[in-house]
Amino acid sequence: MMLDIFGDSQKPFYRFSNIMFMPKIKKADWIPFIEQGFSSTGKYISREYAIRICDVTDCHSWYLQQLCYFIWYATDREVTASILETAVRRLVDINAPMFISDTEKLTPSQREMLKAIALGEKQLSSESVLSRYRLGNPNTIVRNKKALQEKSFVEQEGGNLVFSDPVFLLWFKSLIA
Repeated sequence: MMLDIFGDSQKPFYRFSNIMFMPKIKKADWIPFIEQGFSSTGKYISREYAIRICDVTDCHSWYLQQLCYFIWYATDREVTASILETAVRRLVDINAPMFISDTEKLTPSQREMLKAIALGEKQLSSESVLSRYRLGNPNTIVRNKKALQEKSFVEQEGGNLVFSDPVFLLWFKSLIA
């Protein structure tokens, strides 16, 4: 995990600085920011598309700004559905090499667990899910959940495992579609 470089006494940046955990910026704050950013350069983006940007990126600051840049660059005057969809594909494609590298390090049962989570399975230890995705025995499931959380692929949210990275989820779903 990335924080290990600051929290591990064997690493060069051990206690180099204070670690700050910042919450996501709220969609309600992003929408006017996006609209104003386009407007200030003579371009128009509808509220609907600003909301879509927030939804696609789950308000993840890095991805949201990257997606906005792709959209802004491709827009002469007004953002269209085509520009938005092309920019989303570009966002996924440009990050794909990193996602490929990360998933190559996973075991087959960890990839299957990601597949089950991506497809909305909630009861990973149910008999039908176990057999459909070949998740292994209960000990394997517990071990894989822990490993996927430690590697920041998934996180616990409201009692369910969800993908930590919204663009990785888009990429991963495109593989299993």
